[in-house]
Amino acid sequence: MRVKSWCGLGVSLVLSFVLTIPAELPAAGQSTNQRAGEISRVIPAANISRGPKTLNASTKTQVDWLDKVNTQAGDAGVTPTTDAGGTSTTDASSQ
Repeated sequence: MRVKSWCGLGVSLVLSFVLTIPAELPAAGQSTNQRAGEISRVIPAANISRGPKTLNASTKTQVDWLDKVNTQAGDAGVTPTTDAGGTSTTDASSQ
């Protein structure tokens, strides 16, 4: 009799915990429109691949998380600046 009451208590606690978690919480980090920063320098040209769209990158163009910044071959480069203040120089050999 005592074993059943502990099992019932455990099951009820687990179910209570699962039901209190909001449904939006697990998917919160998967949003595709979260701003990561912006382009601060472009030498001479670059593109941003955002899902199925390709945008021309220029100074002050917004960069979202999961975007790919592509530069032209040669001496091309781009410097995105994050909202947290960090920078990362990207040249023609990197994405």
